[in-house]
Amino acid sequence: MLSDLEHLIRLQQIDTATEQIRQRIEAIPSQLASLQDTLEKSRATLVTAQDTLTDNKRVRTDVENDLATAQSQLSKFKEQTLAVKTNKELWAIQKEIATSEDKVRHAEDQILELMLAADELTSAVKEAEAALKAEEVRTKKETAVCESEKVKLQTELQQNTDTRSTVVSTIESRALALFEHISHQRQGIAVVEAREGLCSYCNVRLRPQVFNDLRLNNALIQCDSCQRILYFQE
Repeated sequence: MLSDLEHLIRLQQIDTATEQIRQRIEAIPSQLASLQDTLEKSRATLVTAQDTLTDNKRVRTDVENDLATAQSQLSKFKEQTLAVKTNKELWAIQKEIATSEDKVRHAEDQILELMLAADELTSAVKEAEAALKAEEVRTKKETAVCESEKVKLQTELQQNTDTRSTVVSTIESRALALFEHISHQRQGIAVVEAREGLCSYCNVRLRPQVFNDLRLNNALIQCDSCQRILYFQE
């Protein structure tokens, strides 16, 4: 195989790997942000559950105060029945007693409903606390993995940069200039394999003579369609 072609193939492998590393490094901040976003949602869910439970307790306290007031009034009206002197006064007191009894029953029903709701809300808070704890553990673990991966990728990136410099120094200037020009024009892909008479990148069929020449790998031959440098792999 032509020496320059062999080195260009190696250069393309390095550039492709380097681009993949760069893309992965660039994706890490987004991944970390997604982890934090999920964590914040878990925290918000817990806060909402806690607030709802707090509201339940506040309303229950208000209703219990109303119940105590109604019970006090009921006791007072029942005591007053002992002192009434006329049917009219008795009727008025009985009406007040009935009203107070309705208030007591209504308050007791509300308290029962609030107690049942509180049980469910307490369970919801516990579930949200457990979910948040699990999310915090997951976030911490995956963040550490991402940070470790980033360090590793940065090391690989530097190694690729150094290796690329070494490979570039072995390539004839015109061949290197051709590679760099095509790479710039073709999204970083300058060298591709020819397989079964086709350019493996653009899938355009090569002229038979061109493909036969390619099989020798002793010259820099470009695809007539996409202009990328071709090589043949046995």
